[in-house]
Amino acid sequence: MKTVHRSRTKKIRGWKRRKRSIQLWREQMIELDIETMRSEDFDYAKLWIYPFYSIAPINPPHWFQRLLLSEMIDVYAHWQKRMEQEQEPFYLKIWLYEPNFILSQIVVAYRSRLNFYDHHFQPVSTSQPFPFASTGKLGEQLQQLDWQLCIQEELYWSKELQHNVAKGVQTEAEVQCLIDRAYATETVQYGGEEQTVYNVRTGNVWLGTWKTN
Repeated sequence: MKTVHRSRTKKIRGWKRRKRSIQLWREQMIELDIETMRSEDFDYAKLWIYPFYSIAPINPPHWFQRLLLSEMIDVYAHWQKRMEQEQEPFYLKIWLYEPNFILSQIVVAYRSRLNFYDHHFQPVSTSQPFPFASTGKLGEQLQQLDWQLCIQEELYWSKELQHNVAKGVQTEAEVQCLIDRAYATETVQYGGEEQTVYNVRTGNVWLGTWKTN
């Protein structure tokens, strides 16, 4: 997964047009494609908003993120109501990435993929402050969901790292620094040989779920 850089607001022009793109995204995503759901058993809504979501993703400023998150929750609420009409168990969560906000998305699944995402993220036991303050309209929306803190991670394979050093893509020092950052490692058999997989934390993922009475 590509690294998302911090906001470059000074290099982006036309903020009124960018704000309109949020409304356009909402209009495109608000109605869940139930035919896709019934044929694929899952669907999602990513933040495909130029120039932020691109080959080299960048994060919008915090005020822009708040506007986007507000519309994401609105879309989520509509999807929640639509999935309830199916009268079947379903998975529906907001994946809110921090600090890589622009990678955030809404994910829904049921039937054959109902439990597909149950272990997609590693939960974090330590408490951390939620990245958005519960104030104004967004604050009221946030109170409708429970948020679970998880790890955003990148997996690195020992063989791949060795090849990178041999090709000059990375130095031995850079690889060792990456290995030192791994919060977990695992030895696996792959391609007929034993390899080590390094789990490196790159940020947080907050899983938002609709509160139940």
